[in-house]
Amino acid sequence: MNDPVFSSRIKRVAPVGLVTLITFFALLAFQWAKHVVMPDMTIWESHAITAVFACLVAALGTQLALRAREKVNRQVAQEIAERQRAEAALRHTEIESHSLIERRRHVAEGLHDILAVLNSNHSLDEILDYIVAQANRLLDAEAVALFRLKSEEKQLMIQSARGLNAAYVSQANVPLGQGVVGKSALIGQPVTLADVTCISPDNELLLDREQATALEHLALCYRAVMSVPLMIKGEVYGAIALYYCEPRQFSPEEISLAVAFSHQAALAIANARLRVQAERTAVLAERNRLARDLHDTVSQSLLALSLMAEVLPAVWQKDRAEGQQTLKELHRLAQSAQVEMRTLLLELRLPALTEACLGDLLRKLAEIIIAWTRLPIEVVVQGQGVLPPEVQVALYRIAQETLNNAAKHAAATHVTVNLHYFPAEGAEAGVELRLCDDGCGFDMAQVSLDQLGLGIMRERAETIGASFQIESQPGQGTQVVVQWRDR
Repeated sequence: MNDPVFSSRIKRVAPVGLVTLITFFALLAFQWAKHVVMPDMTIWESHAITAVFACLVAALGTQLALRAREKVNRQVAQEIAERQRAEAALRHTEIESHSLIERRRHVAEGLHDILAVLNSNHSLDEILDYIVAQANRLLDAEAVALFRLKSEEKQLMIQSARGLNAAYVSQANVPLGQGVVGKSALIGQPVTLADVTCISPDNELLLDREQATALEHLALCYRAVMSVPLMIKGEVYGAIALYYCEPRQFSPEEISLAVAFSHQAALAIANARLRVQAERTAVLAERNRLARDLHDTVSQSLLALSLMAEVLPAVWQKDRAEGQQTLKELHRLAQSAQVEMRTLLLELRLPALTEACLGDLLRKLAEIIIAWTRLPIEVVVQGQGVLPPEVQVALYRIAQETLNNAAKHAAATHVTVNLHYFPAEGAEAGVELRLCDDGCGFDMAQVSLDQLGLGIMRERAETIGASFQIESQPGQGTQVVVQWRDR
């Protein structure tokens, strides 16, 4: 049986049993010796000798029992101490395990929060500042700095920082390859310094006099530094440095976490670059579209005006009534060209598309197309709301492309534009844009996305996270539905 309580009780009872056994066998031996060696001894002598012998045996047994009990007590005390140490070690392990679990949970939550910020509409500076703040908190650093490399000068400048002196942040200038930060950026690997004051003359940090002086000033506040490179597509963007007030050794887990933060920062920077590239592409596409619209509308109207003005004198001399009709048409074309030019000028000013409400913009767009094509367009707006600028511009462009298709290709006699705002009290606020015409329609299986601007409209909807549906059949008109929800 391995029960420690039962074993300790056995050990405590064992000395008493030992004394009893010794006394019993000693008395047996004495009785045997008394009858064999001293057969003529009187009864009183026998009792006296027996009593003395019993006392001696009892005293000896008591001494043995006391020594045995002391030994047992020492063993029990040792076992108790070992058990207490084991329990303390177990409690310490449990506390450490709980702390480790809590730390990893905080790290996971912090990285998850960073991903959420990456997917938001915050600026790059705001995102990088948030990443630096999270690194400062989760790595228990006294200060954190994100350095950016200026390739022409081969200098690292601070782009975002927490905990550092403002004067140092504004004046920090670390040459590539020098110091902890410069070396990590140069070799593309983490570099740690457990104690700034222990740098030897043959240290591999390659400090020049200016950097050595800067490091001495930095050592007045911070004793340990860790720097991890910030790489984007294999190229050095900069580094993230963490500063600590006390000397310390950096664990592999801490280094890995710092590298994870550098990866998050690299992802934010790459996303920002892609966003800028996408905006430039969108601007170029808008310029091309405006150029096409200018050619298809204003240029055509001006050409028609020029031709009509050229033949007007001859028509007037030949038939005054027909000349007056031509003059009216000339006036209508001039007004149409003026409206079209104003529309293009409006679209060149992006704020004009975001300052007014979408319903008013759609009504103005309908008026322009009516003046240009004489196509009846009905605009119905249900509800009201304020949309994000990018959503409003995308919906306006989709409506513009759809109405242009109806005017140029559909041979429609009537178009309906329905804008429906979903109330905020519902599951999700949002808006639905529905455009229907009674034109000739088309076979969707025979028309590719590149035709009629369908691909561009779908891309605009996907950019703002909206659904895009188009329905059309030959002879039954076309319907375009765009639905956006504020998730």
